[in-house]
Order: sequence, then C-alpha cells, then structure tokens
Amino acid sequence: QVEGLRVALDMNEEWQNVAGSQLVTGVLVVRKDAVEADPEAFEEFLNGYAASVEAANTDLEGTAALCETYGIVPKAVLAQKALPRHKPEDWMADPGAGYTLRTDTTLWMRDGIVEAVDIVPFGYLDDQPEA
Repeated sequence: QVEGLRVALDMNEEWQNVAGSQLVTGVLVVRKDAVEADPEAFEEFLNGYAASVEAANTDLEGTAALCETYGIVPKAVLAQKALPRHKPEDWMADPGAGYTLRTDTTLWMRDGIVEAVDIVPFGYLDDQPEA
C-alpha cells in the first residue's frame, strides 16, 4: 500500500462499460524508487510472474478452465482458442513498430485465429535486406 495512491481509472470497470465483458489483459507498472529500494524483492516478483506466464502458456487446457471458473470468459473452449500459441518473443518488434491484425467471424469461429497482415508503420521493413 502506498500512502496517497489513488485509482485514476478502473480499466476493468471501463472495459465492462464498453464491451460488456471482463478485461483480459495485464499491465505491470512499477515506480523506479520502489525497485531501487528493494531490487531483490522486485526480481523475485518478476521471476514468479514469468513462471506464472510460462505455466499459463504451457497448460492451455488448465488455463482455459481457470478462465471459465473465474468468469473471465463464459466457456473454457473459447478461452483455449484465445490463448496465445506463440511465445511473446516470436512477436517482438522494434519500438514504434507492430502488426496489423485481421479476422472475421468465419476465420475466428472455424480456425480460432487472426491474421497478421502487415507490419506497422507501413513500409517499415521495405528497405531491410532479405534474411
């Protein structure tokens, strides 16, 4: 607990208002002085966080069941389709770059996938030599 800390915006509440479902994402924000005050505790936290992510990504069936149990998604089968099939490092991009994704109902319902259709910003890798 941090004295004087306040919640400026509850993302769970805002997402519920606009999407009608629970927010399924995570963001870690850390104050530099807190990390500097106890770097060992922060490293221990990060190791635990990484282990949790690895466990969730390697046991898709168990993770999907937990998503249903805790009401994150209505059915485990939907959660299992939505869980990542690739590690985050497979999708890494330079700062300021990323991917444009596309899907439609048929593609999603039939195959449970989205397509990466372009790298952004547009033309970002045009001048790069072929690997």
